Amino acid sequence: MRTPKYAPRAAGAPLGVAYRRKSGWLPFAEIAMGTGFLTIVYYSIDVMNFVALPFLLIFVCGYYWAGFSTLWQEHKAKLRFEREARRVEVEAVS
Repeated sequence: MRTPKYAPRAAGAPLGVAYRRKSGWLPFAEIAMGTGFLTIVYYSIDVMNFVALPFLLIFVCGYYWAGFSTLWQEHKAKLRFEREARRVEVEAVS
């Protein structure tokens, strides 16, 4: 588990600070690649090249899985960070 970028202060955690994603643009590039391969799947069906479909679908599923799972994990980490920051803030007030 990664440590947060900002340590909690004595008066509470900095809730106004935006959480920085560690993967940057990579998950969005993976989702774009998956969409590109999905377009190729549509074209393959249109020209009735059914032999290529299983191989193309492996790429579609792989790129979508990699991109969306990275975004989901980062979203969960952000929620966990905010929940912990609120907990620290409540404990500091008490």
